[in-house]
Amino acid sequence: MIKVLSRHRVMLAITALTVFVSASLLFVVQPMVGKMILPHLGGSSSVWTTCMLFFQTVLLLGYIYAHGVAQSMRLERQVVVHLGIMLVAAVASLPLAVPEAWLQVEGSPAGWLLVALTIGIGLPLFVVSSSAPLFQHWFSKTDHPDADDPYHLYAASNVGSMIALLAYPFVIEPSVGLSFQSIGWSVGFVSLIAMTGATGALVLRRKSVDASGTAETAKQAEPLEWKRRGLWVLWAFIPSSLMLGVTQFLTTDIASVPLLWVLPLALYLLSFILVFSRWEIRVGGPMRTALPLVILFVLDFSVSDASMGLIVVAQLVLFGLLATHYHGELAEDRPVAEHLTEYFIWMSVGGAAGGLFNSLVAPAVFDRPMEYMVVLALAAGFMHPNRERIEDELLPSWPVPVLLVPVGLLFLWLIHYLSLGYWVPMAVSVVTVLAGLAIGLRWPRWENVAVAAVILLGMTSLQHTPGVVEYERSFFASYTVFAREEHGRTFVKFSHGTTSHGVQSRETELEETPLAYHHPSGPVGDVVDAIPHEKVGVLGLGAGAMAAYAEPGTDFTFYEIDPRVEAIAREHFSYLDQCGKRCTVEIGDGRKLLERTPPDTYDILFLDAYNSDSVPTHLMTREAMELYLSRVDEDGVLVFNVSNRYLDIEGLVGALAEDKGLVARTRFHYPRRNLRNKNVYTSVYTVVARDEEDLRNLAENPGWKPTKNNGVVWTDSYSDVVSILDW
Repeated sequence: MIKVLSRHRVMLAITALTVFVSASLLFVVQPMVGKMILPHLGGSSSVWTTCMLFFQTVLLLGYIYAHGVAQSMRLERQVVVHLGIMLVAAVASLPLAVPEAWLQVEGSPAGWLLVALTIGIGLPLFVVSSSAPLFQHWFSKTDHPDADDPYHLYAASNVGSMIALLAYPFVIEPSVGLSFQSIGWSVGFVSLIAMTGATGALVLRRKSVDASGTAETAKQAEPLEWKRRGLWVLWAFIPSSLMLGVTQFLTTDIASVPLLWVLPLALYLLSFILVFSRWEIRVGGPMRTALPLVILFVLDFSVSDASMGLIVVAQLVLFGLLATHYHGELAEDRPVAEHLTEYFIWMSVGGAAGGLFNSLVAPAVFDRPMEYMVVLALAAGFMHPNRERIEDELLPSWPVPVLLVPVGLLFLWLIHYLSLGYWVPMAVSVVTVLAGLAIGLRWPRWENVAVAAVILLGMTSLQHTPGVVEYERSFFASYTVFAREEHGRTFVKFSHGTTSHGVQSRETELEETPLAYHHPSGPVGDVVDAIPHEKVGVLGLGAGAMAAYAEPGTDFTFYEIDPRVEAIAREHFSYLDQCGKRCTVEIGDGRKLLERTPPDTYDILFLDAYNSDSVPTHLMTREAMELYLSRVDEDGVLVFNVSNRYLDIEGLVGALAEDKGLVARTRFHYPRRNLRNKNVYTSVYTVVARDEEDLRNLAENPGWKPTKNNGVVWTDSYSDVVSILDW
């Protein structure tokens, strides 16, 4: 008896460990690949969202493969085939690399990125993605006492995913460079092949008598109804979309804190762990009934004057409850083991649909980030106080209301392009969604429907910025241009969430004056006055305020990754038009464009490409600094805008300057009240030169102090955002 128990423990331990390792590899590759593509597409949230769509799609394909193999092959052949595909993936794709030639900002960056990811990492990621359901299926064919309910292994899978997710920014990234990360992942993949072989051997030795692994066995289980499959998709869709939506909402509208995207994803994984573990933790009873009202409370709280930290915590708690609730519905309705692989397919379909909606559908339909509110409304509307009543409440014609939702969104899209106003399309869309709910459900709880209506109408009105001139979405960001009267003057402002991209006055006496971070009384004015210049380069366009410094006889070249930014700068601001032919704009990643620029081109090179939430680390490395120096003449200077609420950019620039034997000075500018009334912002700039003589009179200017050095030197293969967080 003891010997049998020991064998069971060994089998469970090895299978769980193999599932754990495969999940860890799957989730550690995501931030690693993101770092590979950063130098080419920047650090916008759209890059992350598109990558998530790719990972979710590959996960779906892996689950489909696992289902196909499980239903069509004997157990022995499944093990051999899977090991063979793993070996092919190792030979063909290791070490991991994303082909740079396919990473382009022209045309459709999202499309190019998806192609590049498919070519570079598609095959090994596909193999790893298929491991969790396949190994659980194998385990279900053994004589282990838990073989009839192998879903607890899914909790081990998500534990591995969560540990890998948190380990990357806090352990792996600070410890080793990108090339070693790729090699380490390759070693892990080879180890997974060996562990898969060991798991397969154990499974074949301990398989049950009826474990033929063929479709004939699956037919003995109860058939699945399409209504049940549809619910699985819905319950997986809502948390997947909410995860991306709350990440964008927090990092754009609340706090542009780097790495904040980690927390929603960690909660997403934690919810899977809780509901699929042996504890089977659920959101039930009074909390389940109250959740729709909790949604309203948290949203109302999030637009109040509460502190940023409390708002972030409230949003994350809400998301955690919703993810646990809907994933709990999935776990509670899991089928018998014979349907395990198909169950994971439909779960993955819902997850991929969430990524598709947020990354491709919503940007095409909404001119601002509305997807979070829409899915919150769906989450409230589909909240069932008692799961047992679902089967009775859903009509056989449930696809009808589901189809009404895209009809409403199509109407919204048409109204947007016909410019028939703001409230009309939102009201019709709300009515359409609620009609879908009413048709699909014999609903005794109409307060849920009312909550959904309030979420959509109330929060969309709050997102409508007073004085808005234009909402604009691109692959890289969501922008707002608005005009406001402040202190008796009218100002046009350009922003991305809480991050300002520029301001211009419409008053004649201030129209040609650069405001915000670029006012002549600040560091930019000091540099332009002190350093003789004929040619100036600027990384980052914004509203184009730097063009106001282009006097006759000087040429300014702007490098901007997003073509929509140039369109906004030319349409709503006059800085570039006033500059005329003296100012040109080149579209693309600034570093890559500078690599094609001849040496010694500029007298001054301004670097202003950092947002609070976007961290283009490739612009702040030792190799990047060498490139910048080579593009300014021998007595030229580099000027970094190090103004940042969350990152110690100044200390990083100081460390890079000392690493190259350069001199650096920094000025903190806090404008007087009369200037703040004219929208002149607090700013911090660092100027870097080869020696003090090149700084001219800035070297003796008391406002320009020696730059601090945080001792962190990034390279193209090593960067650590955590090390420069300004806690």
